[in-house]
Amino acid sequence: MEYLNQVLDKLGYKLNAMQQDVYDTLRHKDKSNVIVLSPTGTGKTLSYLLPIIEQLDTSTTLLECLVVVPGRELAMQSADVLKSMGTDINACACFGGRPAMDEHRIMRKLQPKVIFGTPGRLNDHIAKGNISTEHIRYVVLDEYDKCLELGFRNEMTSLLSTLPAHVGHVFLSATRCKELETGGFTSHYT
Repeated sequence: MEYLNQVLDKLGYKLNAMQQDVYDTLRHKDKSNVIVLSPTGTGKTLSYLLPIIEQLDTSTTLLECLVVVPGRELAMQSADVLKSMGTDINACACFGGRPAMDEHRIMRKLQPKVIFGTPGRLNDHIAKGNISTEHIRYVVLDEYDKCLELGFRNEMTSLLSTLPAHVGHVFLSATRCKELETGGFTSHYT
């Protein structure tokens, strides 16, 4: 809780009800699915980053959290949210439209604990051995509904099949979709 208060003080921010609910759930829940349904602009990114970042092992440089997003804007925006928290957690954003080799150089230099990326680009990096999935503990599927709308179903299936079975999954969406009805904790805010 001290860590949370330090970050919130730094941001000059107070958690809303959804964010507090997600924080509490991710801090005290086992590795089953957590589903968060909340409108755009309600702070879903901060809601999952706070508890996950708090639980990462900062004594290593291993990748522990993979955040799957539908586009580069959300990848960059989410990485910026993490940076604004003022932690010492390294992160990077991976997405198409630029050379994968440039991202690989960044990853080798930063050794990110968190990677925000689009499904196709993440699959590419995993297939090339640029990303090791061995130590991933958390997988966040942000705007999961949009990923499906944009035709990423095959890429997401492929990506999820490469990840360890014991990871915790966090699904975030602004709208309900039947693919999210997977069981587990559901937090719905309108």
